[in-house]
Amino acid sequence: MLIKNIDVYHLVCETSDAVTFAHLSIPYRAMLLCKVTTDEGIVGYGEIDAPSTGIPGTIELLTQSFAPRLVGKDVENIGSLWDEMFATLEPMGRLRSHEVYVLGAIDTALWDIMGKAVGRPVSQLLGQYRTRLKAYASLGYANRDKVAQVVEESVERGFQSIKVRIGVVPGEEKGLLGLAREVAGEKIGLMADVNSGWAPHNAVRNARRLECFDLEWIEEPLRTYHLDEVARIAQAIDTPIALGEHQIFTRYDVRMVLERKAADIIQPDMRAGGISEVKRIADIASAWEVPCIPHFYGNGIRFAAMVQLLGSISNYVYIENDIHVNPLRDELVPDCPRAVGGYVDVPSKPGLGVTVDEAVLAKYTVAHQRV
Repeated sequence: MLIKNIDVYHLVCETSDAVTFAHLSIPYRAMLLCKVTTDEGIVGYGEIDAPSTGIPGTIELLTQSFAPRLVGKDVENIGSLWDEMFATLEPMGRLRSHEVYVLGAIDTALWDIMGKAVGRPVSQLLGQYRTRLKAYASLGYANRDKVAQVVEESVERGFQSIKVRIGVVPGEEKGLLGLAREVAGEKIGLMADVNSGWAPHNAVRNARRLECFDLEWIEEPLRTYHLDEVARIAQAIDTPIALGEHQIFTRYDVRMVLERKAADIIQPDMRAGGISEVKRIADIASAWEVPCIPHFYGNGIRFAAMVQLLGSISNYVYIENDIHVNPLRDELVPDCPRAVGGYVDVPSKPGLGVTVDEAVLAKYTVAHQRV
């Protein structure tokens, strides 16, 4: 079963539900859809960030650097194809670049194809543990006037744990989490995502001030390059530290994080390295008895891939569920898994278990290339 061609679609859509974090704002939704087609007509999909969160040159990375190496190769050799793609990055040290995201999208598409070829969901190919996932509500930044309302709505939807974004306005963290805890009550789990919004000199003090809220974790307190300082925070407080979105791109990154004791919970993103590498990362963390709760703030295809992955790892705890309106999830992938009563079911259909609506794809596509 050979790779016949690879298409990349640049999709952009406006949304009334813009999202703000401490390190960036997302005023619209955009993505690159990677479509791999075999000589037997089986199609697999992967997803890459596009501006505003990606880089403009990603289409060229896919069509000029990766696709020519893959066309004509056997899909069944997913492992060796991953290594072949990675070999183009490793000698030049580009291990945390956007190229790793391109690799991840292609890898995910190949797993989608393999599942469809044998009539099994990807979770079963990887070794299924479960078919139902407990979800937590992942909020964008909400100020003091809005946070109580958003938390209340999440509780009403059945979420038993909620992540609040902090770090946007210095000094307001305790007030935001106080309101969230008051509305949610003691039985609802709370997490706080700093999105790299603190500085090393006051991070421990900031974290200690939040321990009264009995948080499930504090996420990404510092910028990516302060790994040793994050380790110092983790050793100084009782609240678990979670990170990985910007630190863990490959198995080599997770080894460094765990050796430094910089995280109690790891959060790789499916975009970096794809299903193959995130499975390896999770397995390494399991040997350290560290939970793997992947980071997610993307679109429908990547969410479906994460669902399948979490159905197959031993050290799962939650799945992150973006509560915001997103047409590139809700419209483009109409059968994308959704949280109902705080839980997400793992699709039993082959591959990623989802479909792409071709009319919606055409509606939001601003550019298309084929190799």
